[in-house]
Amino acid sequence: MKTKRFFLVAGIAIVLSSSLVAHANSLMFTTTSLAGEVLTSNGSGNEPTFQALAIGPILTHFVKPILPTSIDTNQSGSFNVNTTASLGLFNVPQSITVNKISIKSGSTITTAGTYDLSVYSEDGQTQMFSVTTSTIDTADTIYSTSVSSVTLAPGNYWLMLNPNSTVDVALHSFSGPNAPVLGLTVGLLGDVSSEPAVSGTLTITASTPPATFTPINVTEGTSRLIVARFDN
Repeated sequence: MKTKRFFLVAGIAIVLSSSLVAHANSLMFTTTSLAGEVLTSNGSGNEPTFQALAIGPILTHFVKPILPTSIDTNQSGSFNVNTTASLGLFNVPQSITVNKISIKSGSTITTAGTYDLSVYSEDGQTQMFSVTTSTIDTADTIYSTSVSSVTLAPGNYWLMLNPNSTVDVALHSFSGPNAPVLGLTVGLLGDVSSEPAVSGTLTITASTPPATFTPINVTEGTSRLIVARFDN
């Protein structure tokens, strides 16, 4: 058996330690539980039981970089080489089932066309989904693309965008951090030995999102993570 110490707050016990310690205003239990469970009261006077911590899924999520950045509102000429994918690491704080991904065009449409939008696991070895936008041919317009109901558990993921054929459209992306400790010159963004950059570009087969990729092969760069929205 495991011995745990709890504070009971609004029917939920918060685990404070894994040892039996006498402490004022604390309530001691000797019981067993699974990892991540909390002691929960049903509110009816019955003995509390251990239950999984209930954190419900979310319905909408805005992709944001894991580093503090601003938004480049009109990246023209930056996403027009079909052998270069742009990608960045982002975090999903709670589970979401993605049925739609949306992006917005900027003010310049040099050559109308489509882009592939792909999401990968943090290690790059699982492609969660990959979809192709409709033809982007109108400036300052939201383009939404259906996704076949893919659930993303809490964690870090990569969002990758690659141009198809000769498309050249201004898009919105997150710029890099200004602080030197995070920036491109000997910064934590991509200069930690033997660790991948968290934003940059990747060489790919023309107009073809890879099934998997190795994050250490990402070439460090800013303004590579596209501003996007996930919806259930």
